[in-house]
Amino acid sequence: MRGSQNKILKLLLLAGTIVLLSFLDLCAQYVQEDSIVFSIDIEDVVITGQGLPTDSKNATYKVKSITQEQIIARGHTQLHEALASLPNVRITNDPILGTSLKLRGISSDNVAILVDGVPIIGRLNGGVDLSQINLSDIKKIEVIEGPLSMLYGNNAAGGVVNIITHKSIAGKKKLRLDAQYELPGIHNYAVTGAMQMHGFFISASGQYSKHQLYPLDSTRIFQSFTDDEGNTVQEEKYPWNPKEQWAGNLTTRYNLNDQAYFIYKYSYLTEEVTDLGKLIRPQFLPYAWDRRYETDRNDHSLFYHQEWDKYLVDLTLANNDFKRLFTTERFNFEPNEIDPTLTQVDTNYVNLFFAKANVSSRLNKQINFLAGVNYNRETATGDRVLDPENPESAGVTVDDISLFANVDYEPIDDLKLSGSGRYLYSDVYGTNFTPAIQAKWNSDKFWTWRVSYANGFRLPTLKERFINFIDINHFIVSNPDLLPESSRDFSLSSSYERPDGDRLLKLDLSGYHTSISDKIILAAFEPGKFNYRNLNSFSSTGVNLGWQYITKSWKLRGGAGAGYWTSNEISGAERKPVLDIQQSIDYLLPHNINTSLNWRYVGSEPRFAEINGNIVESTITGYSLLDLHFNKADVMDRLHIGAGIKNILNVSSTDIIGGSGGGGVNPHETGASSQLVNQGRTVYFKLIADIF
Repeated sequence: MRGSQNKILKLLLLAGTIVLLSFLDLCAQYVQEDSIVFSIDIEDVVITGQGLPTDSKNATYKVKSITQEQIIARGHTQLHEALASLPNVRITNDPILGTSLKLRGISSDNVAILVDGVPIIGRLNGGVDLSQINLSDIKKIEVIEGPLSMLYGNNAAGGVVNIITHKSIAGKKKLRLDAQYELPGIHNYAVTGAMQMHGFFISASGQYSKHQLYPLDSTRIFQSFTDDEGNTVQEEKYPWNPKEQWAGNLTTRYNLNDQAYFIYKYSYLTEEVTDLGKLIRPQFLPYAWDRRYETDRNDHSLFYHQEWDKYLVDLTLANNDFKRLFTTERFNFEPNEIDPTLTQVDTNYVNLFFAKANVSSRLNKQINFLAGVNYNRETATGDRVLDPENPESAGVTVDDISLFANVDYEPIDDLKLSGSGRYLYSDVYGTNFTPAIQAKWNSDKFWTWRVSYANGFRLPTLKERFINFIDINHFIVSNPDLLPESSRDFSLSSSYERPDGDRLLKLDLSGYHTSISDKIILAAFEPGKFNYRNLNSFSSTGVNLGWQYITKSWKLRGGAGAGYWTSNEISGAERKPVLDIQQSIDYLLPHNINTSLNWRYVGSEPRFAEINGNIVESTITGYSLLDLHFNKADVMDRLHIGAGIKNILNVSSTDIIGGSGGGGVNPHETGASSQLVNQGRTVYFKLIADIF
């Protein structure tokens, strides 16, 4: 681990030196401002799901955006915190496997997590660990609900989260220091430097974070409880394991001319999670089995953008590495040392090669088009990777290639029709075609209507087919015979936006229905032991209402939704709506101090699993979250000061009711009758300094 830290420190030192030397050279030079698309921060422009950068009001898909300013104002330091502020997003926590999400009831294995359009690999708990994605270089986050398989391929049948990073700055140079401390024990520090001159842009950032909410030895304390069937089970009293992360980003951009540029991006993350075991045999030569989980991510991306008259060409190449080390050690208390003869190390390694080329154009006032090809090659190796067709091999590789296209047609002003499709070939599952159609109509200058129908498709992941995960809290084995998932989605929405001087009123009403065939779930084949299997079907249906009222001093934002999540393999069960309500109130105090109060109610939701050959349903009970933030920006034109309280109600877990007892539907905390939802109340202080 220390070696990894030294590597990242050397990388940041080198990058920082390059930036500093360039700054010194820049002082005597004239800086040419950037004129290419994306170079200017225009918050109303969206990219995700569009053939060309598009004003959000004219986008065919309804795109929800979270800006860097909103992230800073609410003290968010991890991606899952930012996403949790959106309606229909639910966060799931696991002390070892990390943080994942549900979108409209669709689990994270069906939600594509992208950085500048490139998928993030290393799905552990069905989804990418959102806590491993740092926010230091993020310009904004765009979220689209519903299937986008026709544009983004596998893992996009439930929606897309696209993280858009900075690729330019407004001035000549930038150096920002960012520090945030949260009581009782969360540290986040970041430094970002950037400069641009004569069509060349470079930025480098580094981030360090440490989460340790309790004294280290207290994480060894276990407590007992008795489940509904009379079984006595033990679980950790303080389940949030200490976690330490180092991360770095490097972005370079060179403008060949006003119509073409190259971008190279490199990002690195190393993380260590410490899981101290229970004290065994306390009276005589006590010992414990301790575990460490180390993750390394190395992501390289190369982008080329070219404009020719009405045509835009974009080429993307990416190579992403994900390595996970699982170390088990016996710690002997009396000598106070680790027994090296009993140390075991398991390593899993995943590599993704991603290539994408597309051309887009606005042929005339009525027709836009996008067409392209996408190739993915994913390889997994390691001690827990098993290919039943080749037992001697410690690795597996899957390939797929896709052709995709989208056409927008505007037969009359204010009406846009769109059709898209993706033809995929997989070396394992053969071919598949996923079509979609959309329509957007501006009935007048205030109202916008959108309707869409789309098919989705998801191939089983390498983890689900070939990788086993077994430790003291988990027993999950793979299933190479899984079938792909397929889905259908229908959505209808209307938006009302009425500006009036310094006031703005927005209303959004939407409804949706998504059905998934052969949905992949975890099934218990023995008490506390799980594998993956295909559920016959799953559906999610719901309606949402959102509102915003903004004045010079007030910002009122809120929403409410009700949905039904069901499986047709369970008959006669009582169906209850899944409720989601949120409200935020921002008020500008004297001296430009902004205060923000955010409340969210996360209603009870169903959970499905197979127990002894039968699909059973349990209920995860609801809870409320309440945050309070204070921010003072532009202090002496250089500083941003923030403070607040997260999770004022101190919610950390919620109950799981029903199912099979003994935690049969909670495979990530074997034997637990509750689910972790938050790390509890924290008080934070934030300081951002713009040096120049």
